[in-house]
Amino acid sequence: MKGDDIVSNRIRASKPAAYEFEITLCDVHPTVWRRFCVPANITFQRLHDVIQVVMGWENYHLYEFRFGKTRISTPDDEFEVDATHFDARRKRLPSLGFDRDDVLGYLYDFGDNWMHVLRVIRPIYDLGDRPAYACLDGARSCPPEDVGGPHGYADFLKIISQPNHPEYEHMRLWSGGTFSPMRFDKEAVNQELRRRFME
Repeated sequence: MKGDDIVSNRIRASKPAAYEFEITLCDVHPTVWRRFCVPANITFQRLHDVIQVVMGWENYHLYEFRFGKTRISTPDDEFEVDATHFDARRKRLPSLGFDRDDVLGYLYDFGDNWMHVLRVIRPIYDLGDRPAYACLDGARSCPPEDVGGPHGYADFLKIISQPNHPEYEHMRLWSGGTFSPMRFDKEAVNQELRRRFME
């Protein structure tokens, strides 16, 4: 076996330093997605916090991760921790043994029902000088909170694209007056990741 192969095998036999994920918001057109990385040993609560930043959600609502029969969230009065339901504040990413192309569901806001597909792009064994928390790529703006799920968002986009629509001014002001569905600022996301998780 060549020296480079031995080194590579030793690295892969060790635990990953980070995971690279891609997250896609379901039932929204055109597609809203992000690619990002996080330290491998974080809790699912921290992963949720990172997703909120990279996607652009405002962390107003409950959430749940789904991986096969496993459910991971922050317990409330109706949530019981058992063999398939886990507390996101204590459950860590390595406990599920992620590998390349594994897929999880991430549900945010049980009212608007925003389902995301979260795919493991790869485990990262050597970060080098790269930050452990980073948004690598993405496209388009996250929908506004409480817009009414995918159907409500489609109606919202239709209204704000027609200045003569009777609800245009109301919706424009409700969304802050500057909503652009095509906007994605990777540097702004990374600044917020650094502020929240690395300082």
